[in-house]
Amino acid sequence: MLLVSSLELCLRIGGFGRPSAFFVPLAGSDLYTSNQSFGERFFPEAIARTPPVVVLEVPKPAPTFRVFVLGGSAAMGTPDATFGLSRHLQVILEERYPERSIEVLNAAMTAINTHVVRVIAEECLQFEPDLLVVYAGNNEVVGPYGPGTVFDRFLGSGS
Repeated sequence: MLLVSSLELCLRIGGFGRPSAFFVPLAGSDLYTSNQSFGERFFPEAIARTPPVVVLEVPKPAPTFRVFVLGGSAAMGTPDATFGLSRHLQVILEERYPERSIEVLNAAMTAINTHVVRVIAEECLQFEPDLLVVYAGNNEVVGPYGPGTVFDRFLGSGS
C-alpha cells in the first residue's frame, strides 16, 4: 500500500490544492506518473522545475528489474532527457541482460540538491525498486539552496 501525504488527503477530502508527491496515480489504472507540480514544493510557482514524464506500473510486473535514476539536471539529461543517463543505462542493461525485463525510470529533476533527492528516493522505495542510482553533487554548491545559489549572495567564510 502506498503512503498518502497530508496534502493528498486534503485533496481527496476537500477537493483543493495540488498533489505534492513525486508520483501520482493515473485515474482508472494501475499506473503512476511523475507529478508535474512536484517542483512547487521547493520553488515558487513561477520558477518551479518539472520532472521528466515517467509512467510506471504498480505493482511492478514480474520479473521486471526496476531502476530509478535520481539527481539534478545532469542525472535528468538536460537539455534532452531522452539522451540522458536513464536512457543510456536502459540500453546498457538491456544489452547486457537480454533475458531480463529492464525498466529504468528517470526520477531526476533540474535544480534540485540532495535534500530534494532524499524526498524523491523515499517515495521511490514504495515502488519496488531493485536499484537506486544517485548522480548528484553539483547543486549542493551552485543549486538553489547551496552557498553559491543565484537566489542569494554568495555565503562566504566571512573573513
